[in-house]
Amino acid sequence: MKIRASVSAVVVVALLVLHSPAAFGQAHCRERRNVDSVNPADIKALSDAIQKLKQKNPDRFEFWKNVHGRPKEGPCIHGEEQFLPWHRAMLAYFEEELRAVSGNQCLSLVYWDWTKPATGKKGYPIAFENDFPNSTRNDNSGAAQPAVSPSEIADLMKLQWDRFTEGLEGGPHDGMHSAYVGGDMRRVPTAAKDFIFYAHHANLDRLWAQWQVAHSGQNPANAKFDTRGFPKPTSTEDVLDISRLRYTYDVMRPAVAAAEAVELRPPAYVKVHGGTVTTFPVDIATLDSRSLLVLEKVPVSSEFSEQGIAYLHPESVACKPDDESFVRDYYAGYFFVWERTPGAHSSHPSTRTVILDLGSRFSRLPAAQRKGKWVISVVASRVPSQAVGISAQVAGAPLTYGNAMLESTNRKHTNLKARGKP
Repeated sequence: MKIRASVSAVVVVALLVLHSPAAFGQAHCRERRNVDSVNPADIKALSDAIQKLKQKNPDRFEFWKNVHGRPKEGPCIHGEEQFLPWHRAMLAYFEEELRAVSGNQCLSLVYWDWTKPATGKKGYPIAFENDFPNSTRNDNSGAAQPAVSPSEIADLMKLQWDRFTEGLEGGPHDGMHSAYVGGDMRRVPTAAKDFIFYAHHANLDRLWAQWQVAHSGQNPANAKFDTRGFPKPTSTEDVLDISRLRYTYDVMRPAVAAAEAVELRPPAYVKVHGGTVTTFPVDIATLDSRSLLVLEKVPVSSEFSEQGIAYLHPESVACKPDDESFVRDYYAGYFFVWERTPGAHSSHPSTRTVILDLGSRFSRLPAAQRKGKWVISVVASRVPSQAVGISAQVAGAPLTYGNAMLESTNRKHTNLKARGKP
C-alpha cells in the first residue's frame, strides 16, 4: 500500500532529527531528542534523507510503514514482556537504515514526550501539526495538557519489570494510540503509517532506558524474534543495552523524583463520564504507597478498546465519577486495553494482566483518614472502534477479569472479591 508523495516525504521526517556534528557537536551524534527541540534546518536535512530512502529503496520504505501490521513479516508484539524489546529493535533497525541511505551517521529518531504540554494547537508537538500533519489524527484542541501526567510515569518507574511493562503498555501506550491520536494510529495494521508512531514509541523506549538505569540487572527473559524484515536474527538480549545499538537519549536520568506533588488526575484520553461500577471492599490497613490493584485475564476485544478507572474512597462516600470533586479526591489509577486486530496477529494475546496504581492516592491521604471501611470502585467502559476523539461517547460494561488481587510492596498478594459476585 502506498501513500501520497506529499505525505510520505513529509510525515516520516517528523519522527527524525539529523544531528550534524558541525551543528551540534559530537555530544549530540546519535542522540534521540525531544521533537520540540528540533530546528527547521534539521527538518530540511531529514526531508532530503527520507526522500533518498523512498527513491533508492522504495520496498524498504514500504516495509517500515507496514511491518508493525503485516503478519507475514512481523508481526509486532503486544501484551507480553517482549513488547518493549521488539519495538526497540524495530526503531533501531529503522534508524540504522536511514543512516545508511542518507550517508549521515548521526541520524537519529526523535521522541514525543506526552508528559509535557503540547506545543501545537491540536494537542501534538507543533512540528507534527504545522510541518508534518496527518489528516487522520484526532483534533485534541480541547484535551487537558499534558496528555499524560508526569506523576503516572514517576510511579511506573518505581515498579519491578513485569508491572512496569504492563503499566506502560496498558496505560500511555494503548491510550495514546487508540483514544488520543486515533486515525491511522488507532489500528495495529495502520499505526506506523502515521509516523508519529515512531516518536511515540521512541518515548516509550526512552522511559524503558531510564527505568533500566534505576533497576540495573532486572531484564525480561530472552526470546528470539522471527520478524522476517529485520536485517539479522534478533533476540531480546541483543537490544537490552542501547549503547550496543549505538544511540542514546538527551535525558537519561530516571524520572522518579519530580512528580510527587503533582495532582492526580486521569490522562486526557480516559473518559471519566459513563461506565459501569465494580466495587471491591478493601482493608485500608493493608495498603501502602506502592499498592497495586492487579486484574488478571482481562479480555482483549477485536471490536472495542476498554478502559477502567479506579477510585479509592470510604465506603460511606458514594462513587460519583461525574463529580469533579469526587474525581479530584479519590481518583487512584486506570488501565486502557487497546483493541486487537482480528485474525492474523497471533502474537497479540486474547487476555491481558492490567494494573491500577493505588499507592499514589493512598500516600496522599491524611493519616487521620486511613481508618474505617474503604472500597475500590473500578468504573469500566468501552470505546467502540468507530469512535473518534477525546469527546467520543463510551458505553458502560461489566468489568470482566479472571482474578483480582491487591499487591503490596513486597509482592504479597491478597485476593479481592467484588461486592455482589459469588
